[in-house]
Amino acid sequence: IMIGVGFATGLAPIVGHPKRFLQALRSLVKPERAVIMAEERITQPLSLYKIILPLIIVGMVGSVSLFWLLAPGFLAAFPWIAVLIIVVPIIGTLVVNRLVGTVGIGENPFIQFAQISYLSAQLQYPGIEQWFVPNNMSATGGAATYKVCEVLETRDLDYVKLQIILWPISIAVGYLYMQFFWSLGPIPSGRWPYLAITYPVSAAQFGVMIKGLQYGLLHLDWTVYVTVALLAVYIALDYTHSPIPYVALAAGISMGPSGVPYAIT
Repeated sequence: IMIGVGFATGLAPIVGHPKRFLQALRSLVKPERAVIMAEERITQPLSLYKIILPLIIVGMVGSVSLFWLLAPGFLAAFPWIAVLIIVVPIIGTLVVNRLVGTVGIGENPFIQFAQISYLSAQLQYPGIEQWFVPNNMSATGGAATYKVCEVLETRDLDYVKLQIILWPISIAVGYLYMQFFWSLGPIPSGRWPYLAITYPVSAAQFGVMIKGLQYGLLHLDWTVYVTVALLAVYIALDYTHSPIPYVALAAGISMGPSGVPYAIT
């Protein structure tokens, strides 16, 4: 049911306002259009061929290589997963940032569809490594950071340089902190009682989830019904110009009973 809510939330703005999504795609290929369309822009957009494309290629190669290193048999059995690892972050990020900018929520139906496809491959493969290897089928709504750079009169390129410099430093500092914690006692152990209790519980819950999926407890037909129903609700609210925001309804549903006040206010 919640997957259907996510599908509908992500598809709704695209179905209701497809021109905005197409505009985002055109702006990526021709960033100068974004400069012309903007009322005022202090900084220039990043170069597609000098900065964006090289970073995307490095990310693609690194993600697929890491996946092959950790689960070579699984990737060999389902080579189309490599395509998802490459395509999903690109299109997914475009969709998420457009949704965040349009409706304030980043539910992404494209990523959810990819994750369901990946899940079907996990269930078919007899090994266990496919349940633990990172698949990188995700997206980020971090484009707002570049808007902050513009407001603060900071060049986008300077922000990218800063991230590249800080990335290895943050990893090194993280390892130092981890070494310090381990020097106090193994993790988990009596020194860290919370982890000693929650690790076995988390492992048991993960095992129950996998077994449940293997026994067919994932009802994809429910996903389709919920998606269609909520899309109809969105179209009705949008067509009638209702003051009730669809995003609030979807967010309230995803929060369960505690989200009722959020959904109706």
